[in-house]
Parts: sequence; structure tokens; C-alpha cells
Amino acid sequence: MKLLVQKIDPSAVLPSYAYDGDAGMDLFSLEDIAIPPGEKVSVRTGLKLAIPRGFAGFVWDKSGIATKHHLKTMAGVIDANYRGELLVVLTNLGKNYYLAEKGSKVAQLVIKPVSSFEIEEGDISDETERGARGFGSSGTTNQREYLTNINESRIQESVSPRPSWDEYFMMAAKLVATMATCPKLHVGTVIVKNRRIISSGFNGSPPGYPHCTEAGCLLIEGEGSSCRRVVHSEHNAVLQNSGIIAGATLYTPYLPCVDCMKVIISAGVAEVVYEGEYKSYKPRYKMSRELAVEGSIKLRKIPEVNILGILGRYYNESSFLAS
Repeated sequence: MKLLVQKIDPSAVLPSYAYDGDAGMDLFSLEDIAIPPGEKVSVRTGLKLAIPRGFAGFVWDKSGIATKHHLKTMAGVIDANYRGELLVVLTNLGKNYYLAEKGSKVAQLVIKPVSSFEIEEGDISDETERGARGFGSSGTTNQREYLTNINESRIQESVSPRPSWDEYFMMAAKLVATMATCPKLHVGTVIVKNRRIISSGFNGSPPGYPHCTEAGCLLIEGEGSSCRRVVHSEHNAVLQNSGIIAGATLYTPYLPCVDCMKVIISAGVAEVVYEGEYKSYKPRYKMSRELAVEGSIKLRKIPEVNILGILGRYYNESSFLAS
């Protein structure tokens, strides 16, 4: 049996079975779309279907994204006489934002035979063993006790949606980076002492000079792609408040280059916390690490901090506790 499918967008992906014998055919997202925690969105497929009469389409979860990312499909019945675009309604039951990327699998479509019935009003007098007993009647757990335990469990899990201190300060560094004027890479830095931010900086031109976003990068022939106009974020953070930086911790997404490390050592910074390293094999990045060791600066690499995920976790859990 064949299913007639029309692309209403040329970039749409036709439904397909991943393996021979699968009950459901995969449905693919037409575009990138973010799904916030606790929210539902309609994901476009760019497709129209002509399901044969006597059948209906049922949109079901994909087990992978359902179990890993807590996504649930809704409004999943496609009638045989429907001729609009097939939309997949997804609800994010998790704590983090989910990005459904263009061309990614978002659900599966199962087509099954259905029957139509003529409705007749009348008395229902036959008795059954179940009778009028409803939801949960076949289980042994008291419904009120079950729901109470669920709620208590959720509250215990959600007592502290706050980020860790490392996450908090790294998020601050990334927010500072939004002010950067380097067109190649936005970098921000915060310097912390006694769990207080005492200074911050982003990469950009010195005061009074045009920004690279306005005049372009200042490159010197034979010196590679390093811009000579921009002041690095670590430099700016140290210059903002150099008097009280001794003994502080510096947070920045990337391991500082050798030039920045010299300034950091001179200012007396005790620790540098970073997520990763620049994608460069130039000697100055190896020298940076060696300088830190010689200067008795502690280098500490932490996992990448997902700002949207943490904010989504915080606001989702906070709204739950307040309700």
C-alpha cells in the first residue's frame, strides 16, 4: 500500500522507515526550533499527506528524544480527510532547553486502520467486573498517597535549582562577552574574590579608538591573523581594578594566551578557571600553560557551562516551587 506525500517546502524531508519492519515512519523538522522547558511548540514538517480512507495517522514519540530529553508528542491524530501541513506538537517536560535542528527526527507516524460507528442513544444495563471504577482502579497504590509521594519527590529534587559558583561566574563571563567588539570571537572575563565579582572585561579596542566592527581588524603582515587593535578581555579585566586583584580567581571561557598570562601573573591572580582552549597550535598557547606553572598559578578546567540550560532549569523549577 502506498501513501501519497506532497512537499510544500522543497527542503522538507520525506517520512521514512529506519529499519525494515518498523511500525512507525520517522518525521523530520523543517527548521531549527528551540523548545523551552515546560513549553509546547508546533514543529513544521513541510509535508501534506493523503491518508487512505479507513485509516488514520497517529503521531507518536521517538523513544530516543523522549527518554533522553523528556519530549512528549500531543494532538497526534491525523484524519484521512485532513489536507493541511503535518505539524508535530512537542512538549518539553524536561529542565533544559531543547533545540530541534532542521532535518532532525522529531516524532514517528504510525498509520492504522480505523472503524467508523453510527451513534445510537440508549440505556446501558450490562454489568462488568470493573463497573464504574476509573483511573488507578486496577492498581494497589492509594492514589492520594501516590500523588503526594510524587510531589514530595519533585520538591526534594528541586530544592536548589541555583547554579554552582563556577557556573554562576562562568555565566557572568559569557554575558560580559556580549559587549565584545571583536568580529572573530567574543570573549568575556570576570575576576572574583571571596565570591564577589571585583572586575570584568571584554575584548575590544582601547578608549577613543574605532572598534574592529567599525574599521575592521588591524593586521600586520607576517604576524598571522592576530588583531593588533583589540585589547584582550583578560587585560581589560585586570586594568579595570588592578589594585585588589592579588589572590583572586579569574573566570574566562578560554585558556588565556601567553600575553594575557603574563599580565595575569603580574597582577597576582591565584587561579584561572576556563572551559577550553583556542583552536590553535601556535607555540604561545603552550607557553601560556608553562608560564602559569612557573608563576604558581592554578589552572582549573571545568565542563562547558550551558547558560540556557541553567536558566531554563532555574526558572522552570522556581515556578514549580512557587505554585
